[in-house]
Amino acid sequence: NGISKYQTNNSNDNTAPIHRHFSSIKMVFSSAVRSAARPVAAAALKQQQKRCMGGGPKPEWTGIDKTVRTYFPEDWQLAAAVLSGYGVLITVARLASGGKKAAAEPVAAPAAAAPTSTGFPSVESPEFEAFVETEAFTTLLDSDEQLGALADEA
Repeated sequence: NGISKYQTNNSNDNTAPIHRHFSSIKMVFSSAVRSAARPVAAAALKQQQKRCMGGGPKPEWTGIDKTVRTYFPEDWQLAAAVLSGYGVLITVARLASGGKKAAAEPVAAPAAAAPTSTGFPSVESPEFEAFVETEAFTTLLDSDEQLGALADEA
């Protein structure tokens, strides 16, 4: 007779280990909890108040609110009036604070750069555009010696 893993060395003790009973107890308990929770959840849904964002009765306004609400009874009307008021205040403040801007000071033209020893004008000078369109510029690009001298100068 071999001893199974669920039996002990004592042949008179035929009880199964605790974990075997625990799994069946766990299954019964979870089933009972689920079945008990269903009616409770259904009852909670039935008792819940349905809200459709309908608001409620209009409040009774007093003081300045009563005066304002005679002209703007809805919330959106009051909000639009407040925003419009701020817009008017900002516009009036801008106009009153000198809506005219100061005339921009004329920008002084940069001083013409002196031509280099190779006869090549500076890139910032107005003569550069005229130099690019001349035959001298094409000759400069074709000559390795002149480009080398220009690179050494820089």
